[in-house]
Amino acid sequence: MNFIAEEGDGNIQGGLKILDRKDKESHRDYAYRILRMNIMEFYMEPGCLIDESQLAEALNVSWMPIHEAVTKLKEERLIDVIPRKESKVSRINLAYANEGLFLRSTVEAAVLRLAINNASPDYLRRLWENLEQQKEVVSRENARHEFFQIDDEFHWMIYLAANKPVTLQIVKGAVAHLDRIRYLIRIVGAADLESPSYQDHEKMYQMNKDKCCILEGLREPMFGLPSWLRRNQNFYMDLLANEELSDALHDKILAYYLKLIDFLMERIGDKVDVVKFADDMGTQNSLLLSPDTYRKRIKPYQEKLYQHVKKKYGKKILLHSCGSIEPIIGDLIEIGVDALNPVQISAANMEPGMLKARYGEKITFWGGGVDTQSVLNRGSVEDVRAQVEANLKTFKPGGGYVFAQVHNIQYGVPIDNILAMYETFHKYAGY
Repeated sequence: MNFIAEEGDGNIQGGLKILDRKDKESHRDYAYRILRMNIMEFYMEPGCLIDESQLAEALNVSWMPIHEAVTKLKEERLIDVIPRKESKVSRINLAYANEGLFLRSTVEAAVLRLAINNASPDYLRRLWENLEQQKEVVSRENARHEFFQIDDEFHWMIYLAANKPVTLQIVKGAVAHLDRIRYLIRIVGAADLESPSYQDHEKMYQMNKDKCCILEGLREPMFGLPSWLRRNQNFYMDLLANEELSDALHDKILAYYLKLIDFLMERIGDKVDVVKFADDMGTQNSLLLSPDTYRKRIKPYQEKLYQHVKKKYGKKILLHSCGSIEPIIGDLIEIGVDALNPVQISAANMEPGMLKARYGEKITFWGGGVDTQSVLNRGSVEDVRAQVEANLKTFKPGGGYVFAQVHNIQYGVPIDNILAMYETFHKYAGY
């Protein structure tokens, strides 16, 4: 057998590359891993005869694990077995390689989408770090074994995140001849032909990573809920004339929400990127309470709740608050709000240019793409296109903007207007 040794990649014995057994690795799994690696990396060349007794001696295992490994490699079409005569390493089959390329290109894109949807932010970071390692190693000489180790780890990570381990084994066997061609390209020094593998992975990752899992359903804890419990008239009177009762009620609500947040985060926190709260504090023309009253009675409890989420769990805070709330946007930034929705641009003092200039470097505006009170529902297609374009050009520079119409799209909104919004967004969304 001919071989090309790489420094630090294990012992070479009689042309066979041998690595140490992994912790708790069975003899069968060890034999399969070593034989497969030697076939894939051409230490055991195509056409090479297989002597199971010699392999057992070289790997210091019994004959049975070797025989089981050979049987498994036969199923992957990496070893040809002629009963009662001989076994040998199979030659590369281009038809098998093409089938493997088709399977990988179709299945893997779906698996990666599923993996990214399931993965935690930390897992996504590890996937990206793996891609960065591939990028660094792919251009380095004499690093083909390292590259394929990292590449294999990437595949293992995405299939594990997608909860598709059986699919991984099926694909792994089906793409064996394709991977031999890829490895051969590395051996002959045509690394530039291999780089598309890394580039394809990066492209798929970039296409699917722009996702955000939002914890919804927490409603309006510090303004809406107490007003529902006390009814509006009593609630507003409490804020000014019965501060002790107002604070006691907010203390109870806060304690409940802190426990609720802990309960949820202990179970699904690794899947959550953003925690959404709501507290509608504005009308069409003004706040529902004075800024001073807000700062005394509401703000302290919002701050304790939001900071609990941010400091204990490291999540971003998205606040939904309708109406004319500009006088307290600075306060919301101060207590930890990262993004503000719905950005009701038709309300007083909520003009997009002013909001972006005054707060754009401190908070993300999530909404405000097109007015749903008069433009999206009653305007012409041209009105919709013009406002979407103008608001994108206002909010988009420098980042910190998530496009959305101001409020939910209601029944009766012309479909042409919805399509105009969508098309104009895509036309001007890029940087």
